[in-house]
This record gives sequence, structure tokens and C-alpha cells, in this order.
Amino acid sequence: MRLAGKTAIITGAAQGIGKAYALRFAREGARVVVADLREDGAESVATECRSLGPEAVALRLDVSDEASTREVAERTVERFGGIDILINNAAIYYDLDRTENSLAYFNRVLSVNLTGAWLMSRAVERHMKRQHRGKIIHQSSTAAYLGNVGMVETENPDLPMPPFHYSVAKIGVSGLTKYMAGALGPWGINVNAIAPGVTMTEATKKIVPEEILGPLVMFSALRKPLQPEDLTGTAVYLASEDSDMMTGQVLVVDGGMIMLG
Repeated sequence: MRLAGKTAIITGAAQGIGKAYALRFAREGARVVVADLREDGAESVATECRSLGPEAVALRLDVSDEASTREVAERTVERFGGIDILINNAAIYYDLDRTENSLAYFNRVLSVNLTGAWLMSRAVERHMKRQHRGKIIHQSSTAAYLGNVGMVETENPDLPMPPFHYSVAKIGVSGLTKYMAGALGPWGINVNAIAPGVTMTEATKKIVPEEILGPLVMFSALRKPLQPEDLTGTAVYLASEDSDMMTGQVLVVDGGMIMLG
């Protein structure tokens, strides 16, 4: 077990990719804090984690609320004595309204999907600094790198452009990864990110039309649909000692569609 004895906070872990991370980390021996707004779902995932052996707890978390992030960090330290790993997975995605174009909604998406990662990292920062070690893993997305928006309406000059809120937040997460890595590296803290491609979660099936999902898979080199479990090996690597000399990196896991570098 590659994470035995480690304590990991995983945000947005009540469902989807976050749940897959939580269960895989438990299988690898980590004590898992399942942190999510959805308290019932979080408790259900924590129960599954406990059935695999290690301790696990569910904590309510609103990543856009600084007090909430600090409370989760403090309660984790009280329960387990420290924080070794943070996965900033929480995001507005399942309930994302791609057509909402207001400033208020744009700011709301950024407050969770980008600022939330910053706030949660700040909440665990001082605990990891005292240990002179820690792994922070952000969740970006290949949506950050898809600049071509496709068909564009060119008849009505008063019609605003799409909001791009989700993609803007995710490119921000990729940038945040690099700046945080530089600031926290001297303290022995690694900061990296995973950028998943289109992953077959319930959220994706709800947001992306079915007739688009199939062709998307055919655009990838491996010609396979990406499942939440396909991301967990990368997360374990970034959380383990095997990645001790890696920081400031964004690892794309998408079956070979977005090939950076």
C-alpha cells in the first residue's frame, strides 16, 4: 500500500472523480477525509472507505467559504494529527449552467472552481509547513486548453460571447499550481495538478449531449472512454514518495487528446 499512514483531505469527494480518489486512497492505506457540501453522500463514501480498512471521516465543506476550509483543516489535524495530502477536486460541474452569462454566476463558478482551491490550500498550508512536507494536488481540466469555441454567432453584435467560466477557472488552476509550487517548495511541499479529459461521470452524462460523447472518444489516441478510476493512479503517484522531485506540473490524463509539450 503506497499511502499507508498518510492522511488525505479530498474535496468534492461525495461523488464522481472525488469519490474514485477517496476509495483508491483508502485501498492504498490512507486515512481519508471526505469533504463535501453533500453531507449524506460524503458519509456514504466515508463508510465505503472504512470498509476497506483505514479510518475515514466525512466533513461538511464549502470551499468558497474561508471559515469552512479552515474548520476542515483544523478538524483533520485534531482527528489524525496532521495533513499529508490535499486533493482540490471540488467544483461546480454537475450543476453547471453553461448558458448562464451573468457576472454573478461567472464569479460564483470562479469562487468555487478556482478560489476554492486557493482557500483550501491556504487552510492546510501552515500545517504542512510545520511538518516540512506535504502534497497538494489540484484538479484542472483539458477544458482549460480548448480555445476554439466552434460555431460563433456573427449576426447580432449585442449578443454577448459565451461566459467560459468553467474553462477560465481551470486554466487559472493550472497557473495557480505553478505559483504555489514556487512558494511552497522551500517548505518541502509539492504542488501539482491533474487535468482530466472528458470523464464518464454522472455529471458529464448530464452536461454533455450523448451524441457528442461518442465522437469525443474517437478523437483520443487510445480510443477509450475515460472513467473516474482511470485518474486515480496519477493521483496516487502525485501523493506518494515517487513524485517527491516533481512540482509545478500539470499532468494531462485524457487518453491522448490534448498533447501538451
